[in-house]
Amino acid sequence: MDYYPNIARHLKGATISPTFQREALDVDQVKRLLRKAEKLSTKSIKHFRDYVIVRLIITTGLRTVEISRANVEDLTKVNGCNVLYIQGKGRDDKAEYVKLPDNVKILVDEYLMKRNSNSDALFLSHSNSKKDERITPRAVTIAVKSLLSLIGLDDKKYTAHSLRHTCATLALKNGSSIQEVQALLRHKSINTTTIYLHNINRESNNTEFIVDSILPKVKK
Repeated sequence: MDYYPNIARHLKGATISPTFQREALDVDQVKRLLRKAEKLSTKSIKHFRDYVIVRLIITTGLRTVEISRANVEDLTKVNGCNVLYIQGKGRDDKAEYVKLPDNVKILVDEYLMKRNSNSDALFLSHSNSKKDERITPRAVTIAVKSLLSLIGLDDKKYTAHSLRHTCATLALKNGSSIQEVQALLRHKSINTTTIYLHNINRESNNTEFIVDSILPKVKK
């Protein structure tokens, strides 16, 4: 009511650093996930679709909404390389793309052949109630979560978004630069991408053990 001056007018709120609540998979977990998805892929077109999606996200770091928005016509070639144009988060157009390695492109083509549909959407629902409708981001999340649970990663920190984190982490650990990963994941700020690098550095930082090594040993 303006009885008194606002003494907090020029004070800024505390800066909250962005954090990732989803855990990335290590190489062994990725291999187990892909083996499980591949084994199940022979059971039905739905399971085969899930296998393709998991491989695609791990390789390209796509978001679930980008998987949902993808169309068959978005598959093309750029300078002789197979690519998938995507409509990213907060975007109205499809000006960016991810490259598809041969292993991924083969699976995508096989899925399109097996699904036997003329739908514009790249990935479809194969449930009886929504057959041949575009897959939703929620359906992608549920499918990936189910596969993660089957290999023992039944924890809320492991989700479909974990596969995006996995893509970034594996890329950085195997020689990709922070700028290259930023471009792949389409982060507006490189500070977001840097968090992955921080987590990797934390894994290799064994300062606790160095300090412990100079302290007296605990008697058993």
